[in-house]
Amino acid sequence: MSTQILPPPPGTGMDVYNPLHLQSPDGQLQSVSLQPLNSLLELESLFPIQTNVKDEFNDELRQAFHKELAFLGLFLKANDLDSYKHSMRVKGLTQRFLRTLDLAPDDAMTIEAGAFLHDLGKIAIDDTILRKSTPLSAEEFAVIKKHPALGAMILSQFKTMKPVMPVVYYHHERWDGNGYSVGLQGEAIPLGARILAITDAFDAITSQRSYQPARTPAQALAEIRACAGTQFDPLLAGQFCQSLEVRIPVPQTRFSQELSLHSKIQR
Repeated sequence: MSTQILPPPPGTGMDVYNPLHLQSPDGQLQSVSLQPLNSLLELESLFPIQTNVKDEFNDELRQAFHKELAFLGLFLKANDLDSYKHSMRVKGLTQRFLRTLDLAPDDAMTIEAGAFLHDLGKIAIDDTILRKSTPLSAEEFAVIKKHPALGAMILSQFKTMKPVMPVVYYHHERWDGNGYSVGLQGEAIPLGARILAITDAFDAITSQRSYQPARTPAQALAEIRACAGTQFDPLLAGQFCQSLEVRIPVPQTRFSQELSLHSKIQR
């Protein structure tokens, strides 16, 4: 797979993300336009917060959905293998958790796709920011915070990916309303995004990153419990932890600094 990145207009700095041309191994070409940041303000008009996918998919659309999902997965793998591996782990965690919930198959399929593609927007962000081992500046963090919107913008250009867009766009929202991209609170955050916030956090805490050491699964579950009701949907956080604690003994202690988790997974 090849990727051509066009140069940004002169003098635009970090406020413009470059158009991408994606080409699959079979020669299929898909142009993806990433617009200036001010166009992100219009992104929410492209999709509803709650999407009733059960009424949208038929066999033909499901086939097209999986084809486009595979195409985007190949592109993600070609551009950033570490991000691809993280996305695969988050997808696996999400699949496992979804088996414990009573969701329609198409809803689960959409959330799983969102878990796999949640960091897709990072392909448009400079690696020097993504892989920085020291604390980010305010300007750099502002760029990082655009990756959910950039991912949703890429998905908007694929016919069957509309139901996945809210999962990707809102996956860094917090239950208490202090997250991003928009600052949604509580059940106003789409269910898929609330689920993904938990599974993404678990993998982030248990993985070695340039800016943090890996912690144990037991420590990750303890932190998720500590942040239930602030960062995470308290009901979903409890269900997720319970589903894994069957195999992972967790000390019954709470971490004293709830914000430590937010600093670890802010990227």
